[in-house]
Amino acid sequence: MHIRSLNKIKRALCFALFYSGLIYLLRYIIYKIYGNPIIVLYIHRIVDRSQEMYSFLLKQGHLDIDDYETKVKYLAKKYNIISLQECLEYIKDRKPRPKNSVVITFDDGHHDLYRNAYPILKKEKIPATIFLTTGLIDSNDMTWFDKRDYIIFQTKVSEFQIKELSDKVYSLSSDDERIKTVWEIGKKLKEHNRHNINKILENMSDKLKVNPNESNNRLMLSWKEILEMENSGLITFGSHGMYHPILTNEHEGDIEYEISRSKNILEQKLNKTIFAFSYPNSNFNGMVKDKLRKYGYLCAFSTITGINDEKTDIFEIKRDGFFGGPIYVFGVKLAFFPLLTRNSWLFKKNNRSEGISKK
Repeated sequence: MHIRSLNKIKRALCFALFYSGLIYLLRYIIYKIYGNPIIVLYIHRIVDRSQEMYSFLLKQGHLDIDDYETKVKYLAKKYNIISLQECLEYIKDRKPRPKNSVVITFDDGHHDLYRNAYPILKKEKIPATIFLTTGLIDSNDMTWFDKRDYIIFQTKVSEFQIKELSDKVYSLSSDDERIKTVWEIGKKLKEHNRHNINKILENMSDKLKVNPNESNNRLMLSWKEILEMENSGLITFGSHGMYHPILTNEHEGDIEYEISRSKNILEQKLNKTIFAFSYPNSNFNGMVKDKLRKYGYLCAFSTITGINDEKTDIFEIKRDGFFGGPIYVFGVKLAFFPLLTRNSWLFKKNNRSEGISKK
């Protein structure tokens, strides 16, 4: 059967299940079979039409503010949204888990989380966690992948080549080709450590005649915004490292710096113990986990798809992206999530021991 036809059938089935209410009976059965697992969702950015590169950001999988609000309100009505602390207690201390438990998390710490995501969370009184790229707070600097995106989106050059990455000539003659190039360049960059990534991006900036440092838009959160969200009692903060490197590509000393320095800064600024870490790009190994334990973290989050229960390794807590698409598809995927992650035909899963980010 043609893939497009199959997708139409899947959507029609989701529509029928959702609007008939049958998904809630099926959810009850599925979640009971799997012992009331905890589902952790992650999001990177919540964007609106006033933002530069809005269409480009949507094509990369970020959520539109209206789509986000619809789904958050649905979660608040149909699920039990718990805090990060509660999640850890249910997994680590093996406490009985409430039915239909969901945790909402955000990675990186972009400014649009304060502008677009936080007001909705505050209005609905929903707890959430933001993992901060600590070295970029209150600065006009960008993550390496934001620099990549800015350069490729803003350039007037129609094609280019970066010898440090490959012999391929990348075409930028259409939006679709730019999106494809973003993903291909990102995949190649993830093979390098932070120092080399920065050198390659500087070279790319020169070749494409775009300097990301000249952007007037502050992308990351400020301390003032972070403290306001902290004081609300709804938002928990964790570490996402200092500069979002691929930790498994870094030297041991640099791994320790990313893990320990980010924790120290956050604890000094927030006057709270920082106990949770989110692996940048979801790359980790045994040494990275050992360093987290050494510096006092109690848990860490990947982007490996799956459910969480008392058997979950608390330094490999599973998460999945906040599903895009219509609300009826979102609702059905969430209701069937424990089943789909074990028996996937509607749902693409990631069972790697080292996760892959959607960046």
